[in-house]
This record gives sequence, C-alpha cells and structure tokens, in this order.
Amino acid sequence: MSLKSLRTFVAIAETGSFVAAGERLFLTHAAVSMQMKALEGAFGIPLFDRSHRPPQLTEAGKALVPNAVDLIRAYERLPNLLQNPDAEKTQLSLGAIPSSLTGFTPRILNALRRRSPHLHVTLTSQLTEELIQMVEVGSIDAAFVSHIPESPSGLEWRPFFREPLAVLAQVDAPMLPAERLLAELPFIRFRRTLWVGRLIENLLKARRIHVREIMVLDNLEAVVSMVAQGIGVAIAPVQRLEKTTGLTRVVPLPTPTVYRTLGLVFRSARKNDPLIGSIISEVTALAKETGGKS
Repeated sequence: MSLKSLRTFVAIAETGSFVAAGERLFLTHAAVSMQMKALEGAFGIPLFDRSHRPPQLTEAGKALVPNAVDLIRAYERLPNLLQNPDAEKTQLSLGAIPSSLTGFTPRILNALRRRSPHLHVTLTSQLTEELIQMVEVGSIDAAFVSHIPESPSGLEWRPFFREPLAVLAQVDAPMLPAERLLAELPFIRFRRTLWVGRLIENLLKARRIHVREIMVLDNLEAVVSMVAQGIGVAIAPVQRLEKTTGLTRVVPLPTPTVYRTLGLVFRSARKNDPLIGSIISEVTALAKETGGKS
C-alpha cells in the first residue's frame, strides 16, 4: 500500500469515477486501475463493485475513505510538525469556489487566524459540485460554494451572501438596456452544469431572451477578461466588478432581480465542532458588515 494509491483512491471517491480521478491527478485510466488493484490486493478485499459502470465503492471501500483521508492529512502535517514541534496547530481543510478566492474567503481566513494564531489551513479551489463531494467523503472539513437546490443527506448548508445577476459589457459597448445588449451582441456563457450557469439559463428562458452564444467558460475572472476585451457580453453575479480593469460596466437587468447565493456546506455531524462554529461566526459577521453582499 502506498500513499500515492490512497490519494488516487480518495480522488475516485471525490469525483465518482476512475476517469475523472485520472484527469485530476494526470494519470491514465490504466494507471488508476493498476493502483486500485494493488490497493485491493494489499487489503485482501474488493473496494469497488465493478459490475456497475462506473465502478462503485463497496461497503469496505466506503469505510476506507475517511481513514484514507486521515492518513493523507497526517502525512501532510508532518513537515509543519517537524519544523515547529512545540507549536500546537489547529488544522483546517477548506474548499472554496474560484470566484470567492479574491472576495470574502481571504477575509474569513484572516479573521480565523486572528482567533487562532496557530491555525494551519489547506485551501482547495474547485467548482461547487466537486467541493460538495469532497465534503461528503470527508477529504475537506467545509467549503464555500454556490447555492445548492437540496443539501445532500448528511450535509448542512448555511447561506450567507447574495449577489444579483446583471449584464456585464465592455465600457465602450453601446449604451443600451440590458436585454437589448444580450439580443444584439455576442454572448459569453457560464457553463450550464455550474449552478450559476443554470440560474442564467433559467433567466434567459423565463424572459424569452435569445442570445448569440460564441463562448462557454466556467470562471468569473475569465468571463470578465473576455468581456473587457470586447469579445461579447455576459450575465454574471455582480461581485467587485467595479474593481476590475475599468474596461467593463455593469448593466442591471429588469426586475425581478435574480440572485446567486453563496454559503458554507459542512457535514451535519460536525455542526457542534468549534472550528466550524468559528467559520460560521466570522462569515455571519462579514455578511452583516457587507449587507449580505460579498
């Protein structure tokens, strides 16, 4: 048994398939399969039910996931322990969607560090769906994600911030209402599989707005950059956009306003965990300070 194979095993549990785990770890499907067969050989028990496609975790495999996570975390803590053995560190493994990394996430982490000077944070940036899976299998403690229609069993969702959707246009774009900009200029879309992408798709359908799509992206910063270059217009959550390059402008959509909601997801079993409580406390304070806007 190797740490590498355990990392691969946890990646399969997080992503749901050998193929997706291989893409994350830059491994071929054959390499992933070989590692899992070796891991099963080391334990002498099947970890996957291969009668399903993709293979599903057996009960033994499900039981291994949290223990494998603990082993990997313990290994990752060793360098800090060896460098400063006298410092009692509190460990936090946190996930965050990319658009929050330049918004509220740094402010929350800074506040947590003031509370606990020895806090050691491992921060993972992924999309909402992937982060939820990571929280489910226990590879991260909690995550800042976009709104989810229903919290998966065993997870708790605490919404904190609301961001209105608006049209984002280049500053030199025609001075037209939002719906005319969408109808007349090329459209840059958030990927439909993202929660914000689904919000945008539903908004367009509900208001019968027909767009001329030329590009699909999954990152807010990339969307802002493409709009700033004059490639097209987009619908995006209004989030610090006035602090971008100065080459974009925000055009409000007609009411009723549609919002993207951001919040914290964590396992229900950890509801009374002091560390989770500290995160909730700091985010609640920041939400009050900003009026519920990141």
